[in-house]
Amino acid sequence: MNATPEGFWLIYDGDCPVCRTTAHAISIRKKFGSMNLVDARAAPDHPVCLKASAAGLDLDEGMVIFADGGVYHGAGAISFLATFGDPAHLLTKLGKAANRSARFSAFAYGLLRGLRNLLLRLRGIGRIDNLHHSDRPSSRPDGDRSRIL
Repeated sequence: MNATPEGFWLIYDGDCPVCRTTAHAISIRKKFGSMNLVDARAAPDHPVCLKASAAGLDLDEGMVIFADGGVYHGAGAISFLATFGDPAHLLTKLGKAANRSARFSAFAYGLLRGLRNLLLRLRGIGRIDNLHHSDRPSSRPDGDRSRIL
């Protein structure tokens, strides 16, 4: 997959309750076509995960979105969701409120990433570590790689 994938692709951490809930709750405007979700832990060798790793995007630092020829990572992905999400959806409204100030947006994103890290640590789940272990078949303890949404 050399070019940016067509449609809308969101790579998220399926073991993080915040990431998983956000990924499954969002709805993106029809402009981007079908929405494709990829759990980075379940499918580390999925072409979009490999593309994110090749681009140096650390999946432990944030979600990755490929959409309309663009690539959005971390706070940029959250900003994208706030900009192009369904305007009637609560998550979009919260994202728009957070994006009114660059300083507050960075602060809120840092809190969300910290919450993610805390929740994973409490559950005994390690890092995705996609930039250092791209040859590893799966970071899931049970080796399940079948959940591509």
